[in-house]
Amino acid sequence: MNTEIPSARAAESRFWMTRARAVVGATVAGAEEWPHAVAGASRWGVRETARRIEESAQRQGLVVFARIEQAQPGIEQPGRLVIVIESSQGGTPVVMRGEGGDGQADVPLSLVVRPAQGGASEVLIASGRDYADGWRALPGEIVADLAALPALVADALQ
Repeated sequence: MNTEIPSARAAESRFWMTRARAVVGATVAGAEEWPHAVAGASRWGVRETARRIEESAQRQGLVVFARIEQAQPGIEQPGRLVIVIESSQGGTPVVMRGEGGDGQADVPLSLVVRPAQGGASEVLIASGRDYADGWRALPGEIVADLAALPALVADALQ
């Protein structure tokens, strides 16, 4: 059952909460275009870093909503791995910027783990800096979830 619920509307963006993994999966396909900020460098590879992030999320009482590995053809290691965290409110927010066919969907409670030099990896988190209102259009609980992501990554990379 699709549980998308329109939740708010800002001048240039709108968001909804979803429990539909298909919606998140389709949105994550374009994750490289999302506004991201580097949250940390990991000495471990992509899969080990992702495992550590998932364990850190669980220690903090969070649920991993989805894990999407995007493999590179002919290479054993994934090109990148996207981890979507479930909101403390249930489901995960999807933010839509722009209107109609020009709109861009973002999943702010996501982390991207991508390969770095020498078998290491780096972790990126969604950033509201490219939004006119940042994350201010989101409910306080979601903003708190977003604010907790850097600490979650720091815990995982210890």
